[in-house]
Amino acid sequence: MKLPILTVRLRRAVQIGCLACVAGLFAVLMLGIIGSRWISERSFLIEAQTAALEISFPSGGSAWGFDNTTVCVPLNTPKPLGKPGDGLCDDRLYTSEVNKTVTIEWKAGSKARVTLRADGILDIRHNGAGGVADKSEILVKIDDWKLAGVAAFDGDITLGRDPGSGEQGYLLGGRYEIRERYKWGIGPSSIVKTGVFARGEVVEVIELGTGRSSPARGHITPIVRDEQISLMVVAVTRAGNPQLQITYPGVPEPRKVRSTWINSVIANPLLVAVALLLSLSLSVVGMLEKLWGLVGRDGNEAKK
Repeated sequence: MKLPILTVRLRRAVQIGCLACVAGLFAVLMLGIIGSRWISERSFLIEAQTAALEISFPSGGSAWGFDNTTVCVPLNTPKPLGKPGDGLCDDRLYTSEVNKTVTIEWKAGSKARVTLRADGILDIRHNGAGGVADKSEILVKIDDWKLAGVAAFDGDITLGRDPGSGEQGYLLGGRYEIRERYKWGIGPSSIVKTGVFARGEVVEVIELGTGRSSPARGHITPIVRDEQISLMVVAVTRAGNPQLQITYPGVPEPRKVRSTWINSVIANPLLVAVALLLSLSLSVVGMLEKLWGLVGRDGNEAKK
């Protein structure tokens, strides 16, 4: 009489233990799904080829140095009836300073408008920078820029311009990665989403919820691909909740790119492991139920 009672008690204990294990794993999985978005932060890695970009330097601190530049200094009184001249600068609007070494100091609040012209000359127009005349235009040949190295920045960026008729400063293409990691530097970062940029799009980085620009740190270098010179921009946004705002001519609303909790769960190895353990535990519970059923049926047949 004691053996059947012991068997029933053992069965109940095993069932309760398995159900507790399944419930615990399910609770861990749900807490991980809900909490992963709250205790993690995201950033974008951007790699883009473009013929133009704009940078705003909210805190300054960067400096670009070039040799053999041509600096176009605005005239106090333009000469609209004059001739443009043969130099790189328009003589009706500027006076030229050639073969000059310049260091552009990007101060807090300064802005840069960078364009790669069709003749392979880098055209830098600025507002509020130090080291050069205000609102001057700095022209750098590609070979001289290569000798100067990368042009680093830390600020708000806009890649490309609206590709209207005659516009040459448009985005050629590129890619992005959304990386996520837990706050306070816990654990490595994971790539939760990737995508590409189409030719002609205009890309900005904004903060989720506020719509304000979100700063990025990166650099610019000239590259040649398929016999076409372009600007390679590599940038990483600050950790937080940034998103991309991508506009295209003819499309009324900009496209917003960000990661979702589904992307976070799929890319999180810990949550994937818990989900696999939960699935395995449910399989074990099902197998035990079938086993206890077979044992009970054999016991009933033996009594008969």
